[in-house]
Amino acid sequence: MKNATTLNLKTSRGGPPYPPRTRHTCSSSRRKATGILYRDGRPAPPIERTRDPFDFAQGKPYDRGSNTGAGRAPARGVVAADSRLGAGGDSTGHRAAVSKETSWSSAHWEAGCSCGNPLPATTGGRGSDPVATLIARANAKRFGLDNVEVRCMDYLSGSLQLDEGTTAFIGNPPYVRHHRLPSHVKAWGAGVAKRLNLPFSKLAGLHVYFFLATALRAKPGDLGCFITSAEWLDVGYGRALRKLLRDRLGLVSISLLHESSDVFDDAMTTAAVTCFRVGSNDLHVLLSRVSEFTAADGADKARAVPRSRLGGRWGHLLRNGQRPEDATRQGWVRLGDVASVHRGVATGANDFFVMDAARAERLGLAACTKPVVTSAKQILSAGGCLDGSACRVLLTLPRDLSLLPDPAREAALRYLAEGEERGIHERYLCRHRRPWWWLGEATPPPIIASYMARCAPAFACNPDGVRILNIAHGVYPSKRMSAAEVRALARALNKAAHTFVGNGRLYQGGLEKFEPREMEDLLIPPPADWNI
Repeated sequence: MKNATTLNLKTSRGGPPYPPRTRHTCSSSRRKATGILYRDGRPAPPIERTRDPFDFAQGKPYDRGSNTGAGRAPARGVVAADSRLGAGGDSTGHRAAVSKETSWSSAHWEAGCSCGNPLPATTGGRGSDPVATLIARANAKRFGLDNVEVRCMDYLSGSLQLDEGTTAFIGNPPYVRHHRLPSHVKAWGAGVAKRLNLPFSKLAGLHVYFFLATALRAKPGDLGCFITSAEWLDVGYGRALRKLLRDRLGLVSISLLHESSDVFDDAMTTAAVTCFRVGSNDLHVLLSRVSEFTAADGADKARAVPRSRLGGRWGHLLRNGQRPEDATRQGWVRLGDVASVHRGVATGANDFFVMDAARAERLGLAACTKPVVTSAKQILSAGGCLDGSACRVLLTLPRDLSLLPDPAREAALRYLAEGEERGIHERYLCRHRRPWWWLGEATPPPIIASYMARCAPAFACNPDGVRILNIAHGVYPSKRMSAAEVRALARALNKAAHTFVGNGRLYQGGLEKFEPREMEDLLIPPPADWNI
């Protein structure tokens, strides 16, 4: 993640119409390599993957794997991103939105070149792996790119010598999630965000840091195009990036790949190509949802959306086009206006805390358990009302075991001793609880909601007071409701559920997830329309 390889193309030999001194620089971070290099404006044969570092002699780059958690998009993704900047080839797609001047940029810096692929005829790159750096040089040499310079440096804090003319920043930043980032990198991001007057969350992935590093270097008129995971469009940590693109980097277009498509080899996430022109103040930006990233799969599908609409989360603008305007006109309200949403309990050891009712009876623990929802399928198939008798049970021991009747306390002590022999108390969540077996005193939710599935979320009344694990959300009305009112709210939620699709976080394969705050933002009919 740290050292990045910089390819610097000194001159252009034929090929696409670059100026004589066009340069292109790239950067990456120990990523899997697969793709193509360009020679004299023509694509070279695809480079296959291999584990042998010496196979680059046959055009096969070395693949060290993703030991920093980095992901790599196939060649088609980065090539399309490059063409949208007008960097050679068929420059359809969003080139008109970026402007013809992109073809005459004096330097291209790619944040994500890995082994030096795929690159146009005048290009360069940065990568953290010295072996990948060597192979990038070998690839450039093999395909006759004598105008390539490869350096190893850190894209976040390294020094880049930029030309006075227009610079294009392109790339595929590594897919590294926040828990894999060291503290000094997070501190760097927080410091830069403060300098740029941006909100910042240490939950941000590495791609957000790449945008921040680009913002430090870019000047008015510079261009950018990055392919990343698309989570930042909707999540809280993406606020900084959304504000950066809208207010400082000059967002031009976003193309969201359909969630059914598989772009990244080793990351189950959707992908987006984001283009910007620093200083752009166009009244509209181009948004599109495409089946694949090709130069011809964007221009005719893009919609011009007023820049003024780029507030809050952006995902629904690309998926549904907009929130249900008819719902707003009819006086629909946020779910959060009538109820709060909370995640279920995380035990840290379901194999210990969750069991069948019959087993709890045999162990003498029946008095210490409550029915619990353990699968989203139970909610999806409940038909709007959950039956607690069909559920497994959750061990709900009090913090002070002396409060239990003697038989139950003795059974609990025996079971806890067995758990400690198995090392349950040393598991991450357990060792951070005091005492380790206490799961808290959560109130059973009146309504239980599924929040992650390949279909709309489902809602079920909970008359039996069933507990929930963190595979479900609990919906708690803000004001006291009668049983009839709770049932009416659940019916209203299920009736409106089809309008919720596309407003959560979409993952590769069509999986959609709603965090509690995202579910609270969903629009539902007003209480007067619940037909109590």
